[in-house]
Amino acid sequence: MHAIAERRVTQLGISSGYTNPPVIYLRITMKLTENNLHYVLSRGQSELQRWLAFASDHRNECGKGDLAYQVFEVMLKAVWEEPFPGACHDTSAVMYVMLTELGQSAELCIGQVKTPSGRYLDHSWIEVDRKVIDAAISLPQIGGVLCSSPIFASIDLGSNDQMEHDYAFDDGKGFTDNALATYGVSLDEFTRLPGGSEHLWQIAANLMNEIGTAVDPADLAIKYGGNMRSVRIRMPKGR
Repeated sequence: MHAIAERRVTQLGISSGYTNPPVIYLRITMKLTENNLHYVLSRGQSELQRWLAFASDHRNECGKGDLAYQVFEVMLKAVWEEPFPGACHDTSAVMYVMLTELGQSAELCIGQVKTPSGRYLDHSWIEVDRKVIDAAISLPQIGGVLCSSPIFASIDLGSNDQMEHDYAFDDGKGFTDNALATYGVSLDEFTRLPGGSEHLWQIAANLMNEIGTAVDPADLAIKYGGNMRSVRIRMPKGR
């Protein structure tokens, strides 16, 4: 199963001398069974073009021109062509860096999301003009649990209607696990966490290259390494 992760690492041009795939890819290859992986890939890839077609309907409704759509498109493809579940903190950070570098003001958010089914989870996402952009919600957790269709410009791409998700949800208990470690650190510190992606800057640079913009990952680290996420829940005292 490591071959699947290695293929995407090669496509993104990440550290050719690095012998083990980055954490965001190992999360799949180590945790999903072959049957789950086949199901997740088949389901997501069958829906991918429909989701992108719906997003394209709203490509100029969020930010400057269609920059947000371009970034969302390459990220959603990356999420599903591999895929890498459990990586919402990584993918949102990459999209934030890409958008900001392209001149689009964006907010990197971390909080809790309640889906129309009533399920809720700790999560990271992007907002542009106060509209939600969320590729990872379509496959947010290790194990391939299908949580929701992706969101673009606050549109649920499963229905092409206004989303019914609650991105202001707060269960009052605070964050757990990865979100607890992530919410209070800078992007530079995040890349050095056990569950963070040390290749965040390289991934952002290579995805930007896919939309025709060449950048140096070291420059991205300098520019955005000190940036923080906007915390959207109230953390209990002592957390």
